[in-house]
Amino acid sequence: NGDSLTVAFVFQAIPLPAQPGLSLPGTWTVVGGTGRFAGASGSGIADGRVIFTGPTTGLGRFTMEGTVSAPGSL
Repeated sequence: NGDSLTVAFVFQAIPLPAQPGLSLPGTWTVVGGTGRFAGASGSGIADGRVIFTGPTTGLGRFTMEGTVSAPGSL
């Protein structure tokens, strides 16, 4: 429907010990939104991992946990 939620991430890049890649633990914070997310607030934790499969390629995963609240109905 065009509504959007904008978040900012802060990550720490930690080399993986046994593979060519990175662990990416971090946090996220809501910094804006439109439509039903206008005036939203929230934050949480994030976690990611990337395994480098070539000089410019990689495989990864990414998860987010936390809470988002808005003045209107979600």
